[in-house]
Amino acid sequence: MAEKRIAIIVTALLMFSILPGLALGAQVSLDLNKSNAAVGDSVTAYGSTTQNEWVCIKVVDSCGSIVVFDLIKSNSSGDYSYDFKIPQVSPGNLNVVAGCGSNVANKTL
Repeated sequence: MAEKRIAIIVTALLMFSILPGLALGAQVSLDLNKSNAAVGDSVTAYGSTTQNEWVCIKVVDSCGSIVVFDLIKSNSSGDYSYDFKIPQVSPGNLNVVAGCGSNVANKTL
């Protein structure tokens, strides 16, 4: 019986020690160096998040297709930067998304 209580207490402590990190999450900011671009143009997506955090970058066209997808790691200051070329896509806006888990930022291009 005492072993069961100890196991429950240890499990509860482990769960509570994880929760603050999950609640805070990695806030992500996103900016683009251009507001308009044509096929073949180079665009830089940049921003900040937690230091040394993996950031997923994706670009979605007006039909909902992912046309650019990559992972980059933020530096020791939390800054990241990613250059990509606009591929041949359907006419319309592109949605650029940067995120860490469920924390995402969006910009329209």
